[in-house]
Amino acid sequence: CPIDYDLSPYKHDERKQAMALLKSMPEEGIVIGDRGFYSYEMVQHCLAHGGDFLLRVSESACKEIRAFSLR
Repeated sequence: CPIDYDLSPYKHDERKQAMALLKSMPEEGIVIGDRGFYSYEMVQHCLAHGGDFLLRVSESACKEIRAFSLR
């Protein structure tokens, strides 16, 4: 069940918005986000607090994702 969310104007900084939402993430929670929404800082925070994440990334984001998507 969703714990927190935020709606913002089109030109809002999504990464700052995401970091603010992490304050309400429960231990072992999961963050679901679109590309452009996450940062390495956010991923580190999730992992450090026992959380997890599901993120849409571009196919060119890294070699491993590209290799997996071409199977």
